[in-house]
Amino acid sequence: MARVYTAGAGTLDFMLIRIQNDLFDLGADIATLEDGDKRKATLRVTCTQVKRLE
Repeated sequence: MARVYTAGAGTLDFMLIRIQNDLFDLGADIATLEDGDKRKATLRVTCTQVKRLE
């Protein structure tokens, strides 16, 4: 919703895109159980993403 007001704002819009993407990845990571099956590739939140969100 915030991006509606930042469209074309360059850096601010890019920051919001990245935050939105990182939070989406975090939600997916939290919702995925670790079942020990390494055959399924799952997205894991990286340290870089955590630092950016902090």
